[in-house]
Amino acid sequence: MEFVREQTLGAVAELMEALNESGWKSWKSRGFGETDKERTADELADVFIFVTNLALAAGLTWRDLDGGIRRAWFKNDEREKNGY
Repeated sequence: MEFVREQTLGAVAELMEALNESGWKSWKSRGFGETDKERTADELADVFIFVTNLALAAGLTWRDLDGGIRRAWFKNDEREKNGY
């Protein structure tokens, strides 16, 4: 459980770092919505690594993840089509 906790907290922390690169703070000197793409990509890559570690610890394969992604995309596409 300690591994899962650390990986989850790591993913959340890196996601917050990615958010900070997104230019969401309208009061900062960098313009609202301006993004440092390279730094954002690096932070999101870190998120991906932590999430991948969690998936592997849960015994999931790349095929399992692909299936989950496709199901989520389909569900979200259906929601959008139906005005959700």
